[in-house]
Amino acid sequence: KRTIINKTTSITMATSAKATTLVLPPPTCAPALLNANAAEKKLYWDRSHYDSPEAQTRALARSSTVYVGNLAFTTRSTHLRHHFQHLGPVVQVHIGLDRNKKTPCGF
Repeated sequence: KRTIINKTTSITMATSAKATTLVLPPPTCAPALLNANAAEKKLYWDRSHYDSPEAQTRALARSSTVYVGNLAFTTRSTHLRHHFQHLGPVVQVHIGLDRNKKTPCGF
């Protein structure tokens, strides 16, 4: 059972005879994920496309594109669309295809 309460996802799971509720934080935005897991915060910015780190941060704040890698070969665009629809409207889904077989290749 999944319910949305105040932009926080609450999941209720039944384990044995007792139900457990797990409350997840709301999804983060792209600029917050920049260096999210780094022990030491290093400033990386794409010098080939942006004039400054601030310009890259502004572009990330306006971005609505997500790259998802390491997908199973059986993943289809409908799977990704269904998975991300609870975060907001999904406009397009592009899946990398094997150039010879024209089948999804998992990246």
